[in-house]
Amino acid sequence: MFDLLKKKIGSFVDKIAKKEEHLASGESSVPVKQELEEKIEGAAPAVGRELVEPEPIARQEEKPAGPLKPRVEEPEPEVVGEPVQVPEQAKEEPEPVAEEPGPAPVEKELPPPEPEPVPEPAPKPVPEKKVERAPEPEQVEKKAAAQKQEPVKRGVGVNLGIGSRLKQAVLGQVEIKESDVDELLFEFELAMLESDVAYDVAKGICEDMKNRLVGMRVGREDVSKAVKSAMRESIIDYVTAEKPDITGGIRQKNESGEPYVILFVGPNGHGKTTTIAKFANWLSGEGFKCIFSASDTFRAGSIQQLEVHAKRLGIPMVKHAYGADPSAVAYDAKNAAKARGLDVVLVDSAGRQETNKGLIDEMKKISRVIAPDLKVYIAESIVGNSIVEQIREFNKAIELDGVILTKVDVDAKGGTVLSIAKTVNKPILFVGTGQEYGDLMEFEPEWLVSNVMP
Repeated sequence: MFDLLKKKIGSFVDKIAKKEEHLASGESSVPVKQELEEKIEGAAPAVGRELVEPEPIARQEEKPAGPLKPRVEEPEPEVVGEPVQVPEQAKEEPEPVAEEPGPAPVEKELPPPEPEPVPEPAPKPVPEKKVERAPEPEQVEKKAAAQKQEPVKRGVGVNLGIGSRLKQAVLGQVEIKESDVDELLFEFELAMLESDVAYDVAKGICEDMKNRLVGMRVGREDVSKAVKSAMRESIIDYVTAEKPDITGGIRQKNESGEPYVILFVGPNGHGKTTTIAKFANWLSGEGFKCIFSASDTFRAGSIQQLEVHAKRLGIPMVKHAYGADPSAVAYDAKNAAKARGLDVVLVDSAGRQETNKGLIDEMKKISRVIAPDLKVYIAESIVGNSIVEQIREFNKAIELDGVILTKVDVDAKGGTVLSIAKTVNKPILFVGTGQEYGDLMEFEPEWLVSNVMP
């Protein structure tokens, strides 16, 4: 049972334990060794040692670079007069252009043009060298002081961080920080919602665990154990509610000569009649004599079903015909118990939904007529968070005293059991763990924790 919730809790414990052990071993997202190598160069001397003031480094005056030599390109020779044929090696021959007929030009052989001398570029004026004045003594002292103090401030912070990491690595201890658990607790909250844990309960458990874990110092090997311990305490706090003393109340009522009356209510098909039979078997084991009131006169077969259980357990039963007033049946059963000297009257009632106003009014009438000492809501644990709203509506009608959850043995999620006590402020009295009469167990928070913790 509760396999899904157990799996989610186990996953959370493993994640946070591995993360903290990872940090404690010095292999965080930025490993200590790597962090030391990156920061040790800029670290200042450790606190307590003599600080050696660095000598100011004299800056060498930058020499102005000389004039750059311009890139010399050979200029094309100027053409004077008529066009001159350019040799094929120097220039491609232009395509011939058709000209109008005219007198043929006189071709003259011209000597190859001599390249004109390349004029040397005029040298750029050399900027005059500025003569820097010697800095004033006060400025030199301020500059040296700034160079001396700046690395000291950085070094103290780095050394403190390194010391903390080295302490964790050497001593094997880790301090759980808020940043370590925030993301994981958010994931765990979603996992609980997936397991049918009510939103307010899931959020509350995560906040409670955060308060317990943050700042906790534990050994590297004890991280998982510490997380489980904190989670166990949170869950116990959330499922613990003050329960009525049923056996003590029965004895006290019997001393006055009156039977103790218990009214059972709940939705259709959630195992109410069978659970009443289991409860009667538990009371018989405690030494009490019971009587059944077949007040479910609405559902076909309900009276016969309760009668079968009464014969098997040897318990007397009061019944009327189908369609009779359920309040009248319960009243007759209470008088019969008083006349026979019986201890407890167990009143079965018709199953009803919180939206059925007619049946809710009928339930109110039964409660007014017999004035039950205990009003118990019975429902399946596998219905999920819808049970929370149902209990609230029933509680508004008749003020419930407790809850019995059935079919817990087939509840794969477990969130309903975890939610009820905190959301409706009603205790879980018993849980059904099977089909036999003996499969009804008093609810204990330690039992739940042992079944949901990995």
